[in-house]
Amino acid sequence: DYLMDAPPPYLIHGAFATFVMVAGSGALLVMVHRTAYQHFRRLQSSHYHFQRMSFMDPLTGLGNRRQFDLSLARAIELSQPSNPAALIVIDVDHLKQINDTHGHSVGDEALKAIARAIRESTRTTDISTRIGGDEFAIILPQGGELGVKKIIERIRSRLGEISTGDGSEVDLSVSLGYALITDPNTDPTEALIAADRMLYADRQRTRQPVLHQS
Repeated sequence: DYLMDAPPPYLIHGAFATFVMVAGSGALLVMVHRTAYQHFRRLQSSHYHFQRMSFMDPLTGLGNRRQFDLSLARAIELSQPSNPAALIVIDVDHLKQINDTHGHSVGDEALKAIARAIRESTRTTDISTRIGGDEFAIILPQGGELGVKKIIERIRSRLGEISTGDGSEVDLSVSLGYALITDPNTDPTEALIAADRMLYADRQRTRQPVLHQS
């Protein structure tokens, strides 16, 4: 009786084939999903990479002018008298003389050395940027004047000499200025002008010869 009630072989084979097809389809769907997800992650990673690169100065690895403009505007919006934002501007002393005497490759090394000093002297909340050929800027969303002075001292203490490769060394120095921002309606250009005004005064006090023959 058991044999009489058993389904025909073709039904068994058909059911097995259907099971294999469904199982295979499931595996295929999993594979397609995994591949699509991996492709999406690669695209997402590429997007973040290009987005990050669009805000970065390629020589120094600091933020570029675009990063500076956006970050300064944001810091000003959040500034208040009890918690002022600050802007530090930095000019490399004698960069043209370094380039003219030793070549632009040595000038580039000077810029990278100064960028390292800036990076090592700032906090993770600060935004460090290169905004021009020999110009750098740091935006402090908070920290006030005390925070500014600490960063300036650190930067100066980290500047040293770089070798030119021709028996000479360049003694790096910078001129610095800063502005405190307490009004969220401050024009970014006004903040930059105020910091530049202090920088120019500092430059007159700190001009030093840069070449030391060994």
